[in-house]
Amino acid sequence: MKKLLFLCFFFWGFVNVSAQDISPKFKSFLDQLPPAQRNLVLSEYQSAVSAVVSNKNIPANSAEPKDESSFPSSLPARPQGEELSPDKRKAQLLALVELESMIEQDIELTMQEQDEELSVADKTLILDRIHDLKQALVNIRTLQFEIIKQETRELDLKTEPDLLPFGFHVFNHSHSLQHGKNYVRADNNFAMPNDYKIGPGDLLEIQLYGQEEAQYTLGIGRNGILQFPRVGPLNVLEKGNSFQALKTLINEKVKEKLGEGVAVSVTLGELRQINVFLAGEFKQPGLKVVTAGSSIFNLLLKCGGINEIASLRSLVLRRAGTPAQTFDLYDLLLKGERSSTILEDGDVIFMPTVRNRVWIKGEVMRPAIYEASDKATLSEVIELSGGFSDRAMRSSISLQRVSDQGDYMSLKSLDFNKDSEFLITNGDRIEIFPVSDSSMKAIALEGEVELAKKYEWKKGIRISDLIKSKSYYSLEADMNYALIRRENSQGKVSTLSFSPNQVLSDPGSVDDLILLPLDKLIILSRTDSEKRERAIRPLLEELRYEAEPGLGVPIVSILGMVHFPGDYPLTKNMTVSDLLMAGGGMTGAAYTVSSELSRQSVDLNSSSSSATIAHLSLDSLLSKKTLALQLRSKDILSVKPIPSWTESNIIEITGEVRFPGSYAFQKNETLKSVFERAGGFTDSAFPKGAVFTRKNLIEREEEQKERLIAQLETDLANISLSAGSGETALKAKSVADSLLSKLKGSKSMGRLVLNLKEQVTAENENSIVVRDGDRLFVPSVPYEISVMGEVQFATSHLFNDKLNLKDYILRSGGYTANADENRVFAVKADGSVLTKGNTSSWFNSKDSRENLEPGDVIVVPINLEKGKWMETLTSSTQIVYQLAVAAAAVNSF
Repeated sequence: MKKLLFLCFFFWGFVNVSAQDISPKFKSFLDQLPPAQRNLVLSEYQSAVSAVVSNKNIPANSAEPKDESSFPSSLPARPQGEELSPDKRKAQLLALVELESMIEQDIELTMQEQDEELSVADKTLILDRIHDLKQALVNIRTLQFEIIKQETRELDLKTEPDLLPFGFHVFNHSHSLQHGKNYVRADNNFAMPNDYKIGPGDLLEIQLYGQEEAQYTLGIGRNGILQFPRVGPLNVLEKGNSFQALKTLINEKVKEKLGEGVAVSVTLGELRQINVFLAGEFKQPGLKVVTAGSSIFNLLLKCGGINEIASLRSLVLRRAGTPAQTFDLYDLLLKGERSSTILEDGDVIFMPTVRNRVWIKGEVMRPAIYEASDKATLSEVIELSGGFSDRAMRSSISLQRVSDQGDYMSLKSLDFNKDSEFLITNGDRIEIFPVSDSSMKAIALEGEVELAKKYEWKKGIRISDLIKSKSYYSLEADMNYALIRRENSQGKVSTLSFSPNQVLSDPGSVDDLILLPLDKLIILSRTDSEKRERAIRPLLEELRYEAEPGLGVPIVSILGMVHFPGDYPLTKNMTVSDLLMAGGGMTGAAYTVSSELSRQSVDLNSSSSSATIAHLSLDSLLSKKTLALQLRSKDILSVKPIPSWTESNIIEITGEVRFPGSYAFQKNETLKSVFERAGGFTDSAFPKGAVFTRKNLIEREEEQKERLIAQLETDLANISLSAGSGETALKAKSVADSLLSKLKGSKSMGRLVLNLKEQVTAENENSIVVRDGDRLFVPSVPYEISVMGEVQFATSHLFNDKLNLKDYILRSGGYTANADENRVFAVKADGSVLTKGNTSSWFNSKDSRENLEPGDVIVVPINLEKGKWMETLTSSTQIVYQLAVAAAAVNSF
């Protein structure tokens, strides 16, 4: 149950460590549970949160609620809109799949309980539990569906980004209108043009110096009069409306009124505001207030944006009394040319709708949607996009065009060298493809090499020109066998093989093959069979398409005692020797005296031809005749193992024997025979306590332990979900948690119970046959008996033949309150177990004295209250104790 809930809260994202919250959906599910079940689930939730918090070193409230009133009536829920990363969603989905399987198993086990003879209340409880589990299953599958839907929505099926209209991002990502939609923020930092036209509202900064010093800030009035102290009113338009003319006028008036000894400096202060009107495809059209002296491009950068259907090449400026001016914003964006036209009060700026657009994508410098002129050519459009990229295929340009009637799409293929003047019309879609590298005259090198890449091909180039020394290969490279994939002009694939060692030792020889364009050299691994198979597999798949009638697929196989058995390409003039080399060579267990070659053949000239398989017995695999035998398609070479061959057969004998150590043995040799070679027992040996372990028994015990762990976890889930007998359930759960933890930490012994003295006697003709990995430990004579389990003080006592089983238990403080006095058992020194079932009246003082011997372990198991869901748990605890006792008995020697 704890594992299930931890997966629920942690992987689903229900646990928020900082807030300790749960999802709204899971909260709704909890509210449907009976109070006792809800308390158990929330208790596990608190434990899971505390575990996560402690792992992350984040402070958390570790107090566990003790009763229903201590749980919050409502739990904070994580915001439903909160999204998780793709990695977390994948982790959630995996956790949900595991949870789904666990709950399905729990439902199946719970439904089996309905067949038992139960009371009405118990059956009702089982039906409620099945209903709750099925509701949890529905919630899990709903969450799975939601995660899959979210993953599907985020799949990016596009192989390239959408084309966007060119240039609009410049104006739509700049400063927007400030201080309201109709006011453009004043900017007096731009350079003032010499022909700036002054007017009412402009401020002048005037400084007098020389014989008199003064400074004034004067504004031009509505009537065009400048009130200048001590000089008098000036008509600023007396000499013209330019700023330069005004400066000349003021200089003359100062000298006239104040004398030649007074000089004057005139600069413009804050500029006046003027009104302009934006019309057409602006995002915020209408009357705008701008600073006098601003250019049309200053306004466009701060106008609030332009609609993407606007024509950037036909911007119109209309001014009273003058002809309309047209501006091409592409001159600014592509050439950096900026008009010096200054806005005046009352100007109207019109942005028309685009009329002629063309889509261009692929291998150009700037793929986008461009506005073309009425008679634009292919060359002009390519120039708008920045020109071809360095990998563009100019000879094959694809152009899609809507027909003149507008009812279908036509496709044209253009060659830029011939069709550069081809006229482009509105709506054309142009795609420039990259130059294909499939016909590149290059040689590929891949696999176990330091630099796996493509290399330049030159006429007459050999393998040694490409791989010049052993340093070019990785440390894992097979230096005896490598492959070359070759493809001819018709696309037919064939294979060649070579020996890197022979190439390095004799460059330029016949073995140093001349390479052709498109050759691929595949260097295989000599240690990793999976990497080797993965490197060959694509080549084998290609060769399966090269099969010819009656000949089959050009693939051969090698089985048996080679390092890398499997399928290999059939190369030209391939022999048995080549196939042995492809399989990595023969192992030490290979039987070289003879082998078998299976060959399939068919007579196509016969009217009733059918395939036949012949099994050819070959001579010695070391003979030249056998090694030179040429192979055919689909041949299978079987290398037999040496009869009764084993790599090593070792048994380890330690402890109280005359010559302890490791001993090699032959097949079917007995323990008696090996023990005689170890010299027999010493005077201190205790044969009854001998420990004999075997590898396959360890594996079997591990499997049994895993099944027991799974069963205990299921029992815990049943206990935690059970609504009845809550106090007993919590007690049993606590005990089972402790036993489960001990069981997971225990180590399987693989002990085989045997009477060693009987096994090694001279008269015994049926001594067990030893196996590789067996271990025998002979302890020295013990003098104690151990007591463990539910006693007040588990310890060991000196053996006394006058004491019985009760005496030893009393010397350990007697039974605890949880002891099960009726199921006390003893583990003998040889590993056998002594219980009431297999020894009648052994609990009596006389029998127990006779049965107990030095080295034995007395076990007092725990007593659990019986219940319908406790039987499995009780039997499980017995097994846990037995494993623990067995380990303790062995370690006590």
